[in-house]
Amino acid sequence: MGNIDTKQQPVHTPSMIEDLLMHWIPFSEKPVRCTKTGLWRIGFAHSRTVREGMKVIRLEALILLREDIKIEINLCNQEIGVWKTLSNWQQAAMILLAFTYGRDFYRLTLVRIRYRDWE
Repeated sequence: MGNIDTKQQPVHTPSMIEDLLMHWIPFSEKPVRCTKTGLWRIGFAHSRTVREGMKVIRLEALILLREDIKIEINLCNQEIGVWKTLSNWQQAAMILLAFTYGRDFYRLTLVRIRYRDWE
């Protein structure tokens, strides 16, 4: 990883996670159905309030993304006892999981982590 410090203080703002998600998740101004999860998504993988016929511009998608990140960080704070001890990169990876695979899979993963069920 070169000069990247993976032992940084935990993320206090979602900016690093936001940058990561915007890099890896393509923007969509109209709802798109994810072939892996079946979820409808819009903007940068927003799925909570997406509905048929909805349309967003990048600025609206960014606002939704920031709200979604805050929700996921709060969920992680509640579900993962060691969340605040994780590095920025570890926290970002956990949030990326939520956006990539959907909340149901992600919540199941959090439960498995909580109970150390690795297999």
